[in-house]
Amino acid sequence: MVVQALLEAGQLDEAQATLHDALALLREVGNRHELGRALLVVSELSARRGEQLVAQGVLHEATTLLRELGAALDLEQAGRIAEHYGLKQ
Repeated sequence: MVVQALLEAGQLDEAQATLHDALALLREVGNRHELGRALLVVSELSARRGEQLVAQGVLHEATTLLRELGAALDLEQAGRIAEHYGLKQ
């Protein structure tokens, strides 16, 4: 995912702009699985920016959606994000 590469490169502003566009498109087309995955990235980005409350809220939204879909591997990723940034699942 391009956004993940931008995050790893520390290009947080670019990642945020790309995510904003991706979230709008995913909501429009109704791709719930990719939306859940994108929300995980939003949570990580928010945590990296020190926006813990935003990160926590978005992580909750993502995990709720991913649980509904039975996306076990993505839920494991959510757990890693939560643990790394001190968020609650």
